[in-house]
Amino acid sequence: MKSVLALTSAALLGGLATIVFLQLVPKARSSQLEVRTEQADVTPARLSAAFNRAARIVEPAVVHLTTLDVDEIGDAYGQTSGSGVIIDPEGYILTNYHVVGLANKIKVRLSDGTLLSGEIVGVDEEIDLAVVKVNHQRQLPVAKVGDSEKVIVGEWVLAIGSPFGLQQTVTAGIISAKERITDSNRSFQQMLQTDASINPGNSGGPLVNMAGEVIGINTQIATKTGGFQGIGFAIPSAIFMDAYHQIVTTGRVARGYLGIYPDKISPQFREVYELGDIEGALVHDVTETDGPAAQAGLKSGDVIVEFNGQKIRDDRDLIRRVTLSRPNTDIPVKYMRDGKLYSCTIKLAEREIPQTSARMRLPPVDTILGRRPRLERSPNPKESSEATAERINDKLGISIAPLSPLRARSLGYTTTAGVIIRSVQNNSIAHDAGLRDGDLILQVNRKAINSQEDYFAAVKQLKPGDSVVFFVEQRSRGVVTKRFRSLTIPL
Repeated sequence: MKSVLALTSAALLGGLATIVFLQLVPKARSSQLEVRTEQADVTPARLSAAFNRAARIVEPAVVHLTTLDVDEIGDAYGQTSGSGVIIDPEGYILTNYHVVGLANKIKVRLSDGTLLSGEIVGVDEEIDLAVVKVNHQRQLPVAKVGDSEKVIVGEWVLAIGSPFGLQQTVTAGIISAKERITDSNRSFQQMLQTDASINPGNSGGPLVNMAGEVIGINTQIATKTGGFQGIGFAIPSAIFMDAYHQIVTTGRVARGYLGIYPDKISPQFREVYELGDIEGALVHDVTETDGPAAQAGLKSGDVIVEFNGQKIRDDRDLIRRVTLSRPNTDIPVKYMRDGKLYSCTIKLAEREIPQTSARMRLPPVDTILGRRPRLERSPNPKESSEATAERINDKLGISIAPLSPLRARSLGYTTTAGVIIRSVQNNSIAHDAGLRDGDLILQVNRKAINSQEDYFAAVKQLKPGDSVVFFVEQRSRGVVTKRFRSLTIPL
């Protein structure tokens, strides 16, 4: 029986280790690398002393949270517990949204055992963050927040919290990876990955660098058992501090929205579109005709190379910069199109929070537009160009069919240009590249495909080892979007 790998929030429910299922940077400066290279030469005793020092700096500011929902007659239910960290002397505490939810009673236990009442200032459900404030008559210990942008893979870190209710537990590990996306619907959640031990109850606690600075808030683990298996995730400070400041200032979080489907630049796309060593984010499609990007003139195939004066490395870099920008802000953008550099100004809209429950209620595709018709093989005899195309198609693992008006309507397309992919073999090169049954091919290596003959002519030119970029329309749950799919003709 195969085990299922689940992303689990590391919280305690009702005092027990209950699994909670969640839906699922820049290069380091040379000086930072030099500093950390010197640290790598320390003896075990010095390394232990460094761990001890970092823990002693932060531990006083780490708290244990217990929540209860109390009804109108005073009955308590829904108890949860987790961790948090004080980052402001006014009593502001960072923790996870899944730890406190919208509880109406929160108890905060300080590191010295003092028990205080807390109240929720605001939450950011999208990144699983909550800000809690305690009322106090004393000076509170405060943790310093570091810069997650400067963190490098392999750097030592500590996780501090209350796993299984064991308060002030310190574990050590390294940064295993950066910019991990654990929820495709929230791709700006670019987590820090660590192998420092994180278990239920660690949720909301700090991930700390060797300077004793909080560079992450622990929030998820990847596990087959519900316990720690070497992979944990923390919200980077660059993301949670932006949300924190907005919550404290306005009580809510607003994120910028550009209105595109971005992606990384594939090697094949780079070759076919002659981009050289240009870095940036590829625009697959614009999300709506009246969205910010569409109104500014951006189109499929554009490569955004600069956003608000900052060079863009890839799609994740762009996503992060957009979501950290404020709505209704005018942002200068530079992009490449057909080998030329263009500039425009885009007024960002506000990102809408995805309604997960609403998405789950959508009926299957077959009940939205009717069952997809079976696409039978055309009986027309092959011509020489078609024979060449079919040999290439066999290598790629696809077969194609012409697009009639009736077939276009039945598949949800508004055009009759292009050819339809009749079938894609599982585990084929085309399948691995993201091509699927029913996709509409509009271009092959920048050549427009208006008919089956256009497709045969374009594919006939390809040789083993050539890069190929298909520009297609794809339908998912009744929504049609454009996509670039890249692959290489096998030898």
